[in-house]
Amino acid sequence: MLSKTHTKHKWLEISLTVDSETAEAASEVLSRFSCKGISMEPIHENYTNKNPYDTSFITENYKNLILRGYIEITPNLSKEIKELDQSIEILNMIALRSDLQPLEIKYEYIDDIDWNSTWKEQYKPIKIGKKLVVIPPWSTTNPVDKTIPIIIDPGQAFGTGIHPSTQLCIQAIENHVKPGHQVLDIGCGSGILSIAALKLQADIAIGIDIDEESIKSSQQNAELNGVNSNFHLIRGSLNCISKKHSFQLVVVNILYKTIIHLLNNKLTNIIAPNGILVLSGILKEQSCTVETLLSNNNLEIISKQCMSEEDNNICDWISLICRHKKHNRKYPKIS
Repeated sequence: MLSKTHTKHKWLEISLTVDSETAEAASEVLSRFSCKGISMEPIHENYTNKNPYDTSFITENYKNLILRGYIEITPNLSKEIKELDQSIEILNMIALRSDLQPLEIKYEYIDDIDWNSTWKEQYKPIKIGKKLVVIPPWSTTNPVDKTIPIIIDPGQAFGTGIHPSTQLCIQAIENHVKPGHQVLDIGCGSGILSIAALKLQADIAIGIDIDEESIKSSQQNAELNGVNSNFHLIRGSLNCISKKHSFQLVVVNILYKTIIHLLNNKLTNIIAPNGILVLSGILKEQSCTVETLLSNNNLEIISKQCMSEEDNNICDWISLICRHKKHNRKYPKIS
């Protein structure tokens, strides 16, 4: 319960304990109230803060995380807390209906702090796949074990590397992207998937998103990674892509209902004859519907991957890697 004794303090720290499946939604809610941004910290029995860039403690997935945000103490504090509590209550209702872990919220009054140091202490690198490691912009650590760094500014848009669907997509990209490929990233968010593809020698990546902040975030992260000249961004929908153009790799990490809509609106037409489609953002129980629709669109699944939460078999995240069925691969005539 929140105490009213706060006259000697400057900030109220909000701590949310969440699982990785609700982390992105909770982050979005908390960021509306936290004027200094938010941080994510994995909860792991082997986790240590002795060296924030020691990748020996990085795992590909964390079951639980702590989100932290800060509200400046003003006369409007009670109103802000009431609105935050209402938003968290809505998330908990959704979590309950989906058999997910409820969010736990704690409040603590604190004095003024060094925000930059707090970010650096709480945000850690995330190793994904065999080659890639996601790091914050302030990291000065040199890549180890031949890893390829992806610099992502945390807390901007969907795609920090923590969510299982993002990790599944990056693993699929690592397995299927080839030098010279042209990549389409639908719902690009932070740009992390396109940046991963470009760092793995793709030629061009095109990211599309309907959200203006996501486009800005992708542009900033592209500049941080030195790939902005090969990363083209479009604010809009799939309709912005020319029907005459096709891509060797198409990645879609987005909501299930949007995937269904895209498949019903000729998404398959932009996949090159030997191209690969990567779908993620799909829960295990939703996969069957998507697989049927893929077959109806003359696509075959060549790989199906699952990222499970420890002791949780209800809401596993699925990625589907697809291509045109062999008899349906139409090649342009050579004149």
